[in-house]
Amino acid sequence: MKKRLTLVVVFGLFITSNAFAGSGSAYLPHFFSEYHSSGQKRPVIYLTNITGSAVDVTVTFFKHDGTVLTETDTTDNYNGGIIRGSSNATGYKDYTAPTGTTVVFTIPAGQQSTTYIEIGTINTVHQGYALIEWKQTGNNLVALIAEAAEYDSAKNDRSYHAINNGLPF
Repeated sequence: MKKRLTLVVVFGLFITSNAFAGSGSAYLPHFFSEYHSSGQKRPVIYLTNITGSAVDVTVTFFKHDGTVLTETDTTDNYNGGIIRGSSNATGYKDYTAPTGTTVVFTIPAGQQSTTYIEIGTINTVHQGYALIEWKQTGNNLVALIAEAAEYDSAKNDRSYHAINNGLPF
């Protein structure tokens, strides 16, 4: 009886772990982006794929009122509009990102990628929080480590903050 109970518990844990494998998420609790006559504050999220295969990433920036921050230009260009990204990210989409998201892209195995807000309209402010989600085929329980930075061009200053306490997610 004791052996059966152990097998049932172990088998149940195996099923549970596989149900959650291959995806994960973490929050950036706050971002602030501002463009004014004396400079710009720009939030940047650094994402590193710690696995041996590509990871599909979705980042959703939510404004302070809970609505999704969406791209302002009409192309999926990682270097245009207010949402920007890294050139090594493949499948980059911000303008045609799925409804309810801000940007989607794929990070190659073992590489780092970034996404950030670059405001091009003076006297504009965006603030809120961000949700970072990843998916991957396979059974990886974690795939990304992440850090956020805030760049302030007026003060020539920057600050860094670990996402998920610096732990993989």
